[in-house]
Amino acid sequence: YVVWVNDDYLDKGFHPDLLRYYLASYTSHTKELNFSWKVFQEKVNNELVGTLGNFVYRTLLFAHKNFGTVPDGDIDPEVFTNIEDARAAVIAAFNEYEFKRGIDAAMNLAAFGNAYFQSNEPWQLIKTDAPGAGKVVRNCIQIVKALAVLFEPVMPATASAAWAQVGMGTGLNSISYDEATSEIEVGQSMPKPAMLFAKIEDATIQEMEEILEERVSKAVKKKHITFEEFSELDIRIGTIVSAEPIKKSKKLLRLLVDLGENRDRQIVAGIAETHNPDDLVGRQVVVLANMQPVKLFGVESQGMILAGDTDGAILLVPEREVPAGTAVA
Repeated sequence: YVVWVNDDYLDKGFHPDLLRYYLASYTSHTKELNFSWKVFQEKVNNELVGTLGNFVYRTLLFAHKNFGTVPDGDIDPEVFTNIEDARAAVIAAFNEYEFKRGIDAAMNLAAFGNAYFQSNEPWQLIKTDAPGAGKVVRNCIQIVKALAVLFEPVMPATASAAWAQVGMGTGLNSISYDEATSEIEVGQSMPKPAMLFAKIEDATIQEMEEILEERVSKAVKKKHITFEEFSELDIRIGTIVSAEPIKKSKKLLRLLVDLGENRDRQIVAGIAETHNPDDLVGRQVVVLANMQPVKLFGVESQGMILAGDTDGAILLVPEREVPAGTAVA
């Protein structure tokens, strides 16, 4: 489905970073992506609010309340290893345009941070071992710093907010990935943090789904046309002369179709998943011949093969064989 970014998204108060995250983390760039408000809500609430946002806020709020600055304490080798592994995975994935894989690696680091905070219980340590609690907190702040660096390409505004909340003075957009493993400076001021994300309520999603359903309903509603308008369509019977797959496309075939003209027409048809190219040669089909030419996967299509759509393409064929180029009226 289509979402009007201004009317259906920005004007409703959704932050651009949330949509950027959804689009980049939903699936591989080689697969088709469909927008679902329900999936959008689940990803925001479970991943951004529940994992990333929860870890960042609980870490920085505890640090601000109990220390006010970055406390002293060595960075655990386990923490450095997890940060370095995430950094390497993100770089490798983004270089291959596998954004989901990179985001998953960064989110796994946030999950590790949550587990580290929870298992070390700094809220208990602070009562009896303030230096020990400080060490745990510094390690968690180091993870937050790394997360800001790793998420910046996908959520620049949100990552910059996290960067500022760990007391970093320089802008994040000029920072390299190497900064993720550079130790956070002890004594650095820790301002009072703010939540990076807010939970999206069911009522909000219901409202957005109703808007989407209304738009889809309007989009699929067909208007009545006059006979004169129909007469402008150049619909003819064509005979398929050749058919072959198009490189890098699972759905498209390149067809040459005899339409009774001086030369065969090249037509790109989305029927590769339902029709074998060898079986198409010699078959007659119905063609919209005055369709505006368009390039698909670099191949110009000079018409449209007409078909029904029930669990795949159902080609329209004449009742009996007729001369190529016979008009449909």
